[in-house]
Amino acid sequence: MGHHWTIPNILARRLVYSRPSSHHPVPSLYGHATA
Repeated sequence: MGHHWTIPNILARRLVYSRPSSHHPVPSLYGHATA
């Protein structure tokens, strides 16, 4: 279901959440989705 958007979304999310949300649990949630 989410296989064609994994790479593009992950990159976009990382770029967006890597700057403002450094303490947010977002990266953790996405980490589980990629696993």
